[in-house]
Amino acid sequence: MGLGFLLVKFQMKYLKSLALGVLLIIPGVIDGVIQLQTQYESMNMIRFITGLSGGLGIFLLLFPIKSNSPYKKGSKK
Repeated sequence: MGLGFLLVKFQMKYLKSLALGVLLIIPGVIDGVIQLQTQYESMNMIRFITGLSGGLGIFLLLFPIKSNSPYKKGSKK
């Protein structure tokens, strides 16, 4: 029972990180699509904010994959 609880707890933590990563990427995607479809061009501050949030979102999406890698530091394979 204890092992199952830890597994569910880990999965919830992963899903929260995944959801937050996707939510942080969405503003950049919306801004890019709007610029592509219309004559609107965003200002540098908006590009900075959407780029920063998108970069953090990509980090949150990729970090759990890296932390669960079977090739951990010090392992011999």
